[in-house]
Amino acid sequence: MSTYKSSRIILFAIFLPVILAGGYGAHHYYAYLCKSARLNFSEAQKQTVIKIRTRVKAQWQHSLEQLMRHAQRMVTGSPDQISKSLQVIVDSQSEIRHAFFVDREVIYLPQWKKFRITKSSEDLSLPIFENADFKQAELLEFQYQDFTEAIRIYERFWLENPNNFRAANALARCLMKAEQFKRAEKIYLQIFKQNPAWQVQGDIPLAIMAAFQLLAIYHSQARHRDVQAFSLQLYHHLLDERWELTKTKTFFFQNKLKTNLAPYLSEPAFSRKYEKLMQRERRMEKNKNYVRFISRRIIPFIESRPILGYRVYFLASPGRHPTFLLIIPHRHGHIVLDIEYRRFVRRNLFKLVATLGQDHDLGMTLRFADRTECLVTSATGNVQTFLISPENFPDLALDLLIPDSAGLVVENRLARWKLYFIGWYGLFVLLLVIVFFILIKQIQFAELKADFVSHVSHELKTPLTSLRMLSEILATQSRLPAKKRQQYYGVMNKESIRLSRLIENLMDISRIEKKKEQYYFQNENLDTVLHIALELFSNAFPIYQRRLKISLQSNRRVWLDKDAIIQMMLNLLDNARKFSPPQSVIEVRSRSHDNQVIIEIIDQGGGMTGSQIRKVFNKFYQVKKTYEEKFKGVGLGLAIVRNIVSAHRAKITIASALGQGTTVTVSMPASTSGK
Repeated sequence: MSTYKSSRIILFAIFLPVILAGGYGAHHYYAYLCKSARLNFSEAQKQTVIKIRTRVKAQWQHSLEQLMRHAQRMVTGSPDQISKSLQVIVDSQSEIRHAFFVDREVIYLPQWKKFRITKSSEDLSLPIFENADFKQAELLEFQYQDFTEAIRIYERFWLENPNNFRAANALARCLMKAEQFKRAEKIYLQIFKQNPAWQVQGDIPLAIMAAFQLLAIYHSQARHRDVQAFSLQLYHHLLDERWELTKTKTFFFQNKLKTNLAPYLSEPAFSRKYEKLMQRERRMEKNKNYVRFISRRIIPFIESRPILGYRVYFLASPGRHPTFLLIIPHRHGHIVLDIEYRRFVRRNLFKLVATLGQDHDLGMTLRFADRTECLVTSATGNVQTFLISPENFPDLALDLLIPDSAGLVVENRLARWKLYFIGWYGLFVLLLVIVFFILIKQIQFAELKADFVSHVSHELKTPLTSLRMLSEILATQSRLPAKKRQQYYGVMNKESIRLSRLIENLMDISRIEKKKEQYYFQNENLDTVLHIALELFSNAFPIYQRRLKISLQSNRRVWLDKDAIIQMMLNLLDNARKFSPPQSVIEVRSRSHDNQVIIEIIDQGGGMTGSQIRKVFNKFYQVKKTYEEKFKGVGLGLAIVRNIVSAHRAKITIASALGQGTTVTVSMPASTSGK
């Protein structure tokens, strides 16, 4: 039995127990893990439920407190600044539908604020009627129709009492009767702009009366653009509650303005402005209704007891869009946030619950008042329910769906562990197999090197022995016949050539290993180079009783290293000689095909198997059988051939079968510079 086979058996005997021991240990460790997991599952399940409940409640509480601190930090300053801060809160939080601020007197909204207006206690109407000159002017105006004298008295009285806008109103009225519209318009505009809301005639503010008088002047002068612009301006003032009017009077004045504007609705530009005004009116009415609702429901709720942290108030029962109010105390009142429940839950709890469900392999469902709001993960089994925030959200609950069988959960986990164990064990076996084959290759390579050393020693010893023996004969026997002496010289020459070729092969393979092999390419006729190689080979050919058949027909020039190609041919011919029987024919051909020059060397030897063909170019590898014992080699010839072929950008193939000989084909690119 060879060293290689015995080493392979020993390595197999070592590695097989290691693989079996690793499998046995992995199996028992997996069994121990299964037992521990099944014993601890029940306790772990309880701890998991407690952990999830604690984390969800903490996250819910943290979300509300964070929103509360954000609102308290944002809402500061004057009423105008409060309204802007509320708008920022609404814009920055998508789940907040409305935000408002409540104190004892006022409710502030982001884009619309309602102020409670206190009337002045001063009333200038009494001194007006007690003035004799003013009464005389009224008598001249209404009874005698003497507008000129009445205007003079009204004007003097107004100059003496500049804050008495009733006198200004009487002067403008008298000017209109005297058809002095420009002066009347100026006075009415002054009354409207200064807005003496605390001066009324009857129960109508003078500013509103002046405004409608201005519209009458514009109508009388057919100033339609002024009518449109001023009517829209007056309507905006009514919407902004510039004057404190009852709902009935506001409705009356709005309808009167709509009647004045009706003839102009056919104009596209004005129609667009009018539609924007109506949209604003609808929004304002919606806000007013919202404020009325807050006044009736929320303010009593706030005043019922002090709010230390925050309180929650549900606006409506759960439906398509359930909402709740978060009431936050402030040093000047209370901040109230109208929050859309579903968005708030999704933003603050959905991601956490989904993560917990995946981490603990449980089904989870968020519910609000028996309505599924967020189905995070689904499962079937026993349901454990707990309220997220019973003090603030008594109907907000989380359902944990735990599988009926504890073994199902455990087995799912153990199945994953089993796959892990199989994977790691497979990797362990794969690594051992790789190490096994690496060691086998190393042993095989060591055996090849040992054979190489043995063969090289034999190949070196044989010619050296012959040379020594023949040189001693020639030196001691001076009377040898000339013919015998010439024969001995010929043998010594051939043995020295053989020794020289062996040393050159060893030097070539050394240079190849160190990548120091150098080639000198020239444009040569390939057939000429082949003739030289065949002539060199033929000098030793008659000794070995083989016959050469030469057919060189390429006649093409090739970029090549002449010495390297000659060495390649000598190695290939030498291999054909070794593995061909005596009296056989070795055929050498060359031909051209397309832009390639093809060299073929055909012998009539015993051939090779497919596995042998794949190995013949490896260093130190030898096909064992040769037809004569003296043809032993060291297994380097074809390795050198392969390197030469690669350097010439050529291709070498071997076609062979047992008992059918061998054909070696070398394809080289032809030179494009001509023949």
